[in-house]
Amino acid sequence: MTTLIFRNTIIETISRKNQIWITSAELAKALQYATSNAVTMLYKQNSDEFSVGMSEIVESTLSANLKARIRIFSLRGVVLT
Repeated sequence: MTTLIFRNTIIETISRKNQIWITSAELAKALQYATSNAVTMLYKQNSDEFSVGMSEIVESTLSANLKARIRIFSLRGVVLT
């Protein structure tokens, strides 16, 4: 895991397909949005501007038996948000 800093905010990243990816929650935190859902809504409104490989939905394990589907963005995808 790589750690990035944006405007004094520490951003935890995910390594996937030999690239750095950022979750919508981490991106919302860095951009100081009220909720991580704001990033997802922004993506949905402008999804036609994103090419394949800029954003994906992945399954994340939150605990031993709890999984969630989360949106992640490549660094190119982050620039569009």
